[in-house]
Amino acid sequence: MDLVAAAKRLREETIPKFVEDILAGYCRVENTEQLKREMHARGINLRFLGKVRSFIDKEKNSKLDEIVCSEMFARTEKQTIRVLMRSIKSKELSSEDVKPV
Repeated sequence: MDLVAAAKRLREETIPKFVEDILAGYCRVENTEQLKREMHARGINLRFLGKVRSFIDKEKNSKLDEIVCSEMFARTEKQTIRVLMRSIKSKELSSEDVKPV
């Protein structure tokens, strides 16, 4: 299977089936840890959380939507903090290079 076909299958079959299985009770997702474990078990990378969310009826399944949104938010904030920490570390290193004699 080529890359384009695999990506299409993931978007059109695997992810929708994953959400259907959660809603039908075939897999248990009651928190973000279970969500991550189930996604990885099915070969779905966490970068597809937005796509997973797009298949959730937010009004009927607000708890699942909340779990997915929580993980999306946490991953976004984690990345923001990493960038900030690198910036701070970089400034600390550059200020250490210039020491008065």
